[in-house]
Amino acid sequence: MGVPAIPPELWEAIIHEIEDKESLMACSLVALVLRYPSQRILLSSLTVTVSNCASACKLLSASPHVAQYLSRLTIESLHDVDVDEVYHDNLHQLLANLQNIRVCIMRGLWYPSWSPHHKFRFPERSIIPPLLSDFLGRQTLNELHLSDLVVSQMVLESFMETVPTVSLCMVYLEGPKVPPTTTFISASRPAAVKSLTIVSGNVGGFLQQLSVRFPLVRHLSIQHRESDPAWVRNLIEGVSRTIEHLQFDCPSYTSCRPPPTLPYLPALRKLQFSFPDGIMASATEGYISAATATLSSIAPPQTTPALTDIVIKEWVDRRRIDMSLYSPFMSTLELSFTSRDAPPRIHWFFCAF
Repeated sequence: MGVPAIPPELWEAIIHEIEDKESLMACSLVALVLRYPSQRILLSSLTVTVSNCASACKLLSASPHVAQYLSRLTIESLHDVDVDEVYHDNLHQLLANLQNIRVCIMRGLWYPSWSPHHKFRFPERSIIPPLLSDFLGRQTLNELHLSDLVVSQMVLESFMETVPTVSLCMVYLEGPKVPPTTTFISASRPAAVKSLTIVSGNVGGFLQQLSVRFPLVRHLSIQHRESDPAWVRNLIEGVSRTIEHLQFDCPSYTSCRPPPTLPYLPALRKLQFSFPDGIMASATEGYISAATATLSSIAPPQTTPALTDIVIKEWVDRRRIDMSLYSPFMSTLELSFTSRDAPPRIHWFFCAF
């Protein structure tokens, strides 16, 4: 009596339990029944740079089936796409073979200011070339992460319309900052974005104007370096009915202010923010005072009826930490929620460096 064959579905389930790359590579060499499930994991992600773009093209030409495994794509050094003709041609050929990208990460990688080959101290920002804009328009993306880039208003709007998770780090609008008279997003077809992260750049003011077309946003994370960005509150107002997780991360700049006074947030479950790190005690004290007022404004149950968690984080210098600065804040915060039948859990994280 022969040994029953193991069905392919079971082999795939076994392969997915393997965590280390070396074992997966070994499995891919054993037999055909193990090769393709192993390759799907090993080759699910690709990072493209100027130096490896040609070899990536050769890989897809020699093994066309690999293209269907790729679901996560990272493209770096965008400033070289238009100036390096060979890189541009190779990238064009590579992108033509990719159809199943679900997560895309694009980093402009500005020219380093310390390079002796560049005349100016501050580098030029990279612009998303039409080649990549067209490619993204053909994919069904779940996540898009952009950093150190310049985008047009129309391209940015198209991302909001089609991608559920969008992260914008040091992203700037192309051309003058003018209010849009017409928008790419149709009023009858709301934007698809559910999670939005903004780190500096100047796109926040533009996105606040589109926030009324964001009926699905559940997570909003903001880090800014402006002293009083009015767009922050306006953006929160635009998504106030649906937002469930709101996060503010403040860098180590004394000009940064705590979260603004928040509006009625009926769906908010988690509020998270950080203190600016590495600044003078006097500045920290002022920030704490303002943050106390902000959090006290959301204490009444009718303001944030669904709130269950507050997360507060600060990186502190272990040699100079003064916990007495935080004691009044802790006490005031806890007392402000005593009127609730089920007060939110308050999590404090002091990360020493």
